[in-house]
Amino acid sequence: SLLRYLVQFCTVLFIFSNSDLKLDISLNINNSALLILIYIVIIIVGTGLVNFINFMDGIDCLIASTFFISLFFLGLFESNVTILILSGCLLGFIPWNFSPAKVFMGDTGSTFLGAYYTMLLYGKNYSNAPYLILIIFPLIIDPVLTLMLRFSNNQNIFKAHKLHLYQRLNAGGFNHMQVVSVYFVTILLNCIIFNYLNNLWLIISNSIWILLGIYLNSKYAIPFK
Repeated sequence: SLLRYLVQFCTVLFIFSNSDLKLDISLNINNSALLILIYIVIIIVGTGLVNFINFMDGIDCLIASTFFISLFFLGLFESNVTILILSGCLLGFIPWNFSPAKVFMGDTGSTFLGAYYTMLLYGKNYSNAPYLILIIFPLIIDPVLTLMLRFSNNQNIFKAHKLHLYQRLNAGGFNHMQVVSVYFVTILLNCIIFNYLNNLWLIISNSIWILLGIYLNSKYAIPFK
């Protein structure tokens, strides 16, 4: 696990070291101690994102479908051919990963996508980073709340588990595609709102998804324990 995190840390460090975000921070902050602290926080956030995306790749087609639609709309919004090509690759992968999956993405795929999205966050349009997080918010809030709940219940947060909402929904009776549909539709609507409405609506939509998650958790998911 230490070697794994070291690789992730070095990957995010490389991304950040070559980013426009680092350049602008370096030019605007003269306090060395504060600068180092900001660097550390940014790198930890990046490695967190990489791991969260990896944690969510535990059910057929969840990450493949949600990242396909997220990258497709981002590619259109930014007129970025590279992003559109990657979304096309995911579209080609989805039939193989569709439940029951014939091919799994695995850590190689999910951690790469997490690192790629981190690169988008820290790139030339880093001012849009909060909204890029809000686009995939359902994929972020699930592992974040799960981590907090496990910590508050004195569980070992570094130990493998099946306590994410998507896993407990599946255990509670939702099949793979029903679970995927929940995350896919919410992220699809976030993408449409991001591209065609103002950012306030993106915040409102994610507030609604939180309420939806609370409802699904209480009504259909097996208990958190």
